[in-house]
Amino acid sequence: MQLVTRELIGNYRLDEILEKKVELSQMLSNRLKQQQEEYFVEFSMTGIKDIILSGEISVAGKGDLVEQLGQLVGTK
Repeated sequence: MQLVTRELIGNYRLDEILEKKVELSQMLSNRLKQQQEEYFVEFSMTGIKDIILSGEISVAGKGDLVEQLGQLVGTK
């Protein structure tokens, strides 16, 4: 599941992920349902809950990122 999620999410910028969270969750669900028989599992519910940023983001860039996230969710 984690690899499928990373493959899907890795194609988008952070701002796009936040804006399209519901759409991406549906795409994730569809992909997992296509593969569930192969792995003998059944996914009843999937979604994107939390986004954990990579440790590769520089400290200097985090301030800008926090500001951008605040603008996306309507806070400053």
